[in-house]
Amino acid sequence: MKFFRVLRPSILGISVLAHAAPSAAPRSSPKELVKHFAGLLAHLRKPPTYETWAVKEKTTCVRFQLDGFSDYRSADLWCDKCVATDADGSYTYLFFPDLEKDACTLQQVDVRINKAAEATYKKLEKAVAKLLGPGKAEDDVKKIDERDSYSWKAVRQWSGAGDSAYLFFVGAVPTKLAEAPVGFLWRGSRLKELGDLNEQSESDRVEYYKSAATIAFAVRACKESGLPGCEDAGKAMSGKDRVGLDGAIDLALEKLKVIDKTGPSFPPLAYWIDQMVEERMGFGEEEDWTHWGKRVEQLSQRGLHFEEDKRYICGYKYYPDLTKQIASQRQDSVWGAYAFADMLQLNVCDGGDYRQATKLGEEFLQAHPESEASGSILLETAKAYETWWSLANAVPYVQGELEFTNDHPEQAETARLKAIELYSRYVAQYASRDEKARLQQILFRLKHKIGTAERSYACFST
Repeated sequence: MKFFRVLRPSILGISVLAHAAPSAAPRSSPKELVKHFAGLLAHLRKPPTYETWAVKEKTTCVRFQLDGFSDYRSADLWCDKCVATDADGSYTYLFFPDLEKDACTLQQVDVRINKAAEATYKKLEKAVAKLLGPGKAEDDVKKIDERDSYSWKAVRQWSGAGDSAYLFFVGAVPTKLAEAPVGFLWRGSRLKELGDLNEQSESDRVEYYKSAATIAFAVRACKESGLPGCEDAGKAMSGKDRVGLDGAIDLALEKLKVIDKTGPSFPPLAYWIDQMVEERMGFGEEEDWTHWGKRVEQLSQRGLHFEEDKRYICGYKYYPDLTKQIASQRQDSVWGAYAFADMLQLNVCDGGDYRQATKLGEEFLQAHPESEASGSILLETAKAYETWWSLANAVPYVQGELEFTNDHPEQAETARLKAIELYSRYVAQYASRDEKARLQQILFRLKHKIGTAERSYACFST
């Protein structure tokens, strides 16, 4: 009688029975499991590109695609995801942009082993240590910023300038009578770079406090309008309590009553007033808001536009009509030009969408090619084109009264090419070092036709 050893297909050295139920094959022995795991780790020394990954056909792979509403972080924007399962567990592989190779390379692996004993866990730990060096125990899972890390037990962590990884039990640790699930999460160095870029873009995009550069620009407007006390008002804008802006607002409104609206001092004054009022409304001691209704009444009588809106801290929404005015009528002024850049995004859903934004942006760039604000408007116009292409390829989204459908796909390819053109111009002429690194990631995705998460110029119907 002859005996045959049954060979099972593998993914990077881990046993996988693709497209079959886990019960279709027996579990590996602890020795085989560790051997398969070590095989996977060996391939992580030189992560493959998606195109050259020879065994992707043995997994189920999908290309990145968002629904029309979601807004992802940079570090979540993978190119391709492949998933496989077998009797031992599940294996998820994520490929991310690698600009040096001009391709997407394997940068994240998430392994979930159904059951393992503590002795097997120790052998898995030794296998990881051969790749990444000695790790360290992490007893406080609250320090771990991962989606399901609250359930991790006996965590071993590897981190540094390059790759990072976690090895852990899930939900419980094993006992003499019972094994426990094991997880392994590895991320490559390219993904860490994406995470750093994400932190920068998030801080740029979500500013609860105005940046120093934004405040300095507003103070410049104050000075050009001929008002006194500009530096003190700027300090009030950057402080925790904005009550100190009240006097500066009153002083600016007094000047607004007598100023020549066609003269050179009007655009910076208009810009300064709206910047102060918007900043003032978002901050203050709690008892201060009980008097805000009276303050709104006073400011409304002096020509400013408010409406009750309980979604805002102070209960009112401010409409920057002065900024709108100089954005449409004084684009020859640097303040009107920057106001136009601000209003381009704020007004996109008032009777228009990303198509309207691209049209207005292109018109401005043609009419004012030498404007100080050309860089900002070039960037915003590129974002509008990217939004167009990204949404045209998104999954339709419906939740309650909120609805998005990927309309206007007929010119999506033109929008993609325009986004590439404008982003490339911005990178060449205006971008800082950090901006270049971030925008090169966007350009990579656009050039390779991989979905992006740009939603700056999206409008949703309810």
